[in-house]
Amino acid sequence: MIANKNGPIPRGWFLLLALALLLGGVLTARAAFASTGVAAPPQRPGAAAPTGPLTIYPSTDVPKSIPFNGTVTSTLNIPLAGMITSIEVAGVTITHTFPGDLQVYLKSPAGTEVMLLDHMCAGDDWDATNTGFNLADGAAQMMGETCPPGHSRYKPAQPLSAFNGQQMQGTWTLRIVDDNDEDNGGLLAWGLALPAGAAEPTYTAIVPPTVGPPPSATPCAFSFSDVHTSDYFYGPVGYLFCKGAISGYADGTFRPYANTTRGQMAKIVALGLDVPLFPPPATPHFSDVPRSHPFYAYIEAAYSFGIVSGYADGTFKPQNEITRGQMLKMAVGGAGWNTISPATPHFSDVPTTDPFYTFIETGVCYGVVSGYADGTFRPNTNVTRGQTAKIIAITNEPAPACALVPTPIGRPQP
Repeated sequence: MIANKNGPIPRGWFLLLALALLLGGVLTARAAFASTGVAAPPQRPGAAAPTGPLTIYPSTDVPKSIPFNGTVTSTLNIPLAGMITSIEVAGVTITHTFPGDLQVYLKSPAGTEVMLLDHMCAGDDWDATNTGFNLADGAAQMMGETCPPGHSRYKPAQPLSAFNGQQMQGTWTLRIVDDNDEDNGGLLAWGLALPAGAAEPTYTAIVPPTVGPPPSATPCAFSFSDVHTSDYFYGPVGYLFCKGAISGYADGTFRPYANTTRGQMAKIVALGLDVPLFPPPATPHFSDVPRSHPFYAYIEAAYSFGIVSGYADGTFKPQNEITRGQMLKMAVGGAGWNTISPATPHFSDVPTTDPFYTFIETGVCYGVVSGYADGTFRPNTNVTRGQTAKIIAITNEPAPACALVPTPIGRPQP
């Protein structure tokens, strides 16, 4: 999803952001049809079109994060009065590291609730490049027959015909339940296709939004009194400085041997690995990271994409120094790599039961980190700012072959 580049183009979150913007542009364009009562064109080339003219209404109550062992809701207000004779759920775009944990429901203004998805696709990572599907009673495939679902059209878990005869006007609610630990993700987009007023559809060309160029990989000038050309972290510090991920201190130092805090790491991962910075929510997710906090936008972005999760007491503890295990979780999550869980651990102090086991093993597989000569990894050891810069810069490079790991999310195919 995020980190690496093939040549100068970011492989991951830049692609995710471009596709999310494209989807947003498509849904926005379709929303224009709603005001004229003109039917929208089929959502995806090659997908079977619904019977009769429909107008697609996109939800503006997105993106929303999907917390593990929790529930998130998103709403959509339909202003037009009319009886439902046909309905589709359109453009469902979900990111999640284990969609098999999810159940998704749609509730009408009248209070009828229909299950759309029920623990589909197990551990296939979902992202904006491989979701964006429609759900319709008349679809040829059942949801779950193809994983990841891509941009196709599927039958929902329960028939949408339960809404027939009800009024479309009012507030619709999409509810997502994650009933397991650790994995999380986000709801990026969804909408409803409902009967339009036009007898004949009129097709209008949809122009994708213009996405700006990726950040330049060309080094820029930087100068820290304590970072020298002979230092192992010199290049990585320069790279992250040029991307705005690090800035140094007022006295002209970088302090490469000081430990990295969790807040600093969130900023470095977000900017260094091109995580999309959606407008941060009005209500903070963590009690100790208010909107006024300097790392608020970066921590919220990392939370929205499942890169961080915080503590059981509702805090994030941004001033705490980050450990090697925590750092690997954020780096691997930021890179969007599918995690692995080999039967035999690489390190004597990171058993399979360690909460960071899969992230550490994935980082080793991709060549981002290695252990110590005594066979340990020391997951609870703090990480310096110089080490952090090197690890994130390596994560952003083209990844070496890792036979145990499926193709990373968002990596362009040859």
